[in-house]
Amino acid sequence: LILNGWHQLLDQKEPKNKRVFILDQGPIYMLMILTLFGSERIKQNHMKKWWDYAYYQWAKTLDLVIWVDTALPVLVDRIRGREIWHSVKERGDYDAYQYLETYRLAYESVLTKLLTCSNGLKVVRLDTSKNTLEETIDIVIHALNLENGRINTSNLIYPDQ
Repeated sequence: LILNGWHQLLDQKEPKNKRVFILDQGPIYMLMILTLFGSERIKQNHMKKWWDYAYYQWAKTLDLVIWVDTALPVLVDRIRGREIWHSVKERGDYDAYQYLETYRLAYESVLTKLLTCSNGLKVVRLDTSKNTLEETIDIVIHALNLENGRINTSNLIYPDQ
């Protein structure tokens, strides 16, 4: 439903510069989860057309991806410090790093495929080890100029800069 339908809602006739949608665990997450944990049936060659269509549609629909990330030791410490259950808490450091790196590589694969299908999708990766959660939120809000309800990507710092 998310992968086949949401892009239709987001890609309405109203000009894109007048709308901002922030998706958490949306299409990129779903593509990543299907890549890692989808049934063998969905990974078979006869589904290639569906995969190609999903990537093409979302590459066309999305304007910007902000990947909020941090170094694995920092991420593991943060997960272990939360009250919410997470399987990383029960793993040793090496296993926790391997587990999280599997997710990171799957995200990178999805983003690479989206960028291959895109004519302008921007991906920004923010390293949160340098900022608190509140500071990261402020950076995103300010960078996107969300205070005024418009996206202004000129304020973003890209990983290569």
